[in-house]
Amino acid sequence: MRKISASKNNSENKSSVGSVSGLAKAEQPQILPNHCITEPGAKYDAEGIGAIINIVMIDNPAVKGVMGTASMSGDTNGRMAQSLWATTQIDKVAVSLNGGFVNLNERCMTIDSDDSNHYIELGNVFNSKSMRKSHGYMSYFGGEASYELDSLNLFTAEFNGFIYDIKSLVGSSASMLDRTGKQIYSYTQSSYPGDDRGKFFSLDGNLNYQHSTRRPGEIIGVGYLVSTTHSNDDEGQQYSELSNFPLPYTKALSNTKTDFIEHTFQFDYTRPFGRIHTVEVGSKYILRNNSSKGIRDYVDYRIDNTDFSHITNIGALYAQYSANVKMWSFRAGVRYEYSNLKAKFHDGSADDFSSDFNDIVPSAGISWRASMASNFSLNYSSRINRPGITYLNPAVSISPTTLSYGNPDLSSVRNNAMKFTYMLIKQKVVFNATAGFDWADNGIAAVNYVDNNGFIRSTFDNVGQVRQLSLSSFIQWSPGSKTRLMLNASVSHDSYKQNGMNLKRWKKSIYANLTQKLPWNISGELMVMHMDMGASGVYSYTEVPLKYSLMVNATLRRSFLKEDRLTVSLNCLAPIGDSGMKINTHIVNGGYTGLSSIYQHNVRMLKLSVAYRFGSLNTSVKKTAKTIENNDMIGGKSANSSGSGVGM
Repeated sequence: MRKISASKNNSENKSSVGSVSGLAKAEQPQILPNHCITEPGAKYDAEGIGAIINIVMIDNPAVKGVMGTASMSGDTNGRMAQSLWATTQIDKVAVSLNGGFVNLNERCMTIDSDDSNHYIELGNVFNSKSMRKSHGYMSYFGGEASYELDSLNLFTAEFNGFIYDIKSLVGSSASMLDRTGKQIYSYTQSSYPGDDRGKFFSLDGNLNYQHSTRRPGEIIGVGYLVSTTHSNDDEGQQYSELSNFPLPYTKALSNTKTDFIEHTFQFDYTRPFGRIHTVEVGSKYILRNNSSKGIRDYVDYRIDNTDFSHITNIGALYAQYSANVKMWSFRAGVRYEYSNLKAKFHDGSADDFSSDFNDIVPSAGISWRASMASNFSLNYSSRINRPGITYLNPAVSISPTTLSYGNPDLSSVRNNAMKFTYMLIKQKVVFNATAGFDWADNGIAAVNYVDNNGFIRSTFDNVGQVRQLSLSSFIQWSPGSKTRLMLNASVSHDSYKQNGMNLKRWKKSIYANLTQKLPWNISGELMVMHMDMGASGVYSYTEVPLKYSLMVNATLRRSFLKEDRLTVSLNCLAPIGDSGMKINTHIVNGGYTGLSSIYQHNVRMLKLSVAYRFGSLNTSVKKTAKTIENNDMIGGKSANSSGSGVGM
């Protein structure tokens, strides 16, 4: 049987060795004594990674063969999905491949929007209603391979890709009223046929080499990562039924192409010495290129072209010392980062510029193992986040009421976090509680204001001040071999300040999961979730009305044939309450206030899934102790992505 060993910083936790079959079956997870999810330390702190578990595979003798799973599902909203996973081993090379395809139709992608904004200074009121219907597909694929030259040398490779192609039709009506209720203008808007489409492609690949010396725990690692995305978005709007229409055109067509490519080189060295000490050092170099080209044709009025690229070079060095003294563990580390940012306006709309940044990012942690089952830890971390193309792109988007654009002069964000964690792991109960405080003083925040012409202008700037106090808990209880109950709850008080405005809100979420083995070899699962979304900046907060705030998902599952090779699942999402989902955004600060509501149709569904496991192979692809992770970028790799200005 395949074995796993969970470790931190490449130091194996002998007590946490278990069966991979337990991980493969979500309804029967195995969590073993003294297993802790720990803070990442100096190597990762600056990159926005909150926690890391190192999983090292331990092989039994390899058996050549092929094993895989083919699955298919369909639901009452017309979605069909297919997936395939397969793994094989040839001599010392293990290979695993996977892929899947999902079709998306209008029944499951229909959204209504209802907006009402009050302009504080002018007293005007803008009302609009719209419906968006979309269809298309998405697909994913990936693979990984490992080659173990001998017991001391391991080579690995991995790639992952994602594709989608979505077409939409949008129809809306809008009007602007003055403070007395008299209409100023009105219009209807619709998609221009064939010109509302978004296409996206991403591909990541990495190569890793790990050399273990004869000294236990001493490891040298070298890695390379390439990550790339491409998006191509077409939009077309035409306006009709016009009354005092405020724009000098009635049709607008646009095309925006964004490209992202990133190369990363990494070196890591871990050296234990004495019986209690470990030193880790390493380096990383990232070359990142974001670019955007766009054309916007305001038919019979003017044509705007944009051609912009943003290049980031990052060099980093880190060092970390850790020690284990009886029941105590200590960790202290520091990371130095140099980054050079270059903005190039190939269209001549502005002067090119560049800037340099030097950041020193400390981290520290202490933990106390009170018993074989319980552990207390206190950790401080500091992270650097950098803006992506969503925030940087200077291309201007215009509607009858708004004018929005990115800010290529944005700088990186420093986030700080303190976390106190308690963990208890017993045979039938697992409990974790974390209290945290996160803060940032130069967060990337949305900046909105109403100009002299009544347009709402939207961009971004490093003006956000964030304070977040949080408490989260996790409990898993297995009263018997047939029952498992899991509860995950969190609450936070978020405070946002910028430019003399502030907003404070509570954010809450509760997730409960009950798994039960039933007669006739049936397993059942019931999931219940409630979420209060809170605020993400000074201008607005988001809530789910009580009627829609409880999400229920129920599943029945049974396996058939020899060795349970055929599994059939019946899943029902949102069996009670409304069949859709509504989210309200309350705008409370800035040059206007109001309410924006979106309603997604046909969330309720009944889904049938069938999966067949074929072949037999008692091995899997090996993993190196450390791989490259770049999570420092917020605002996405493409124009369709989004991110948090806090970067947590």
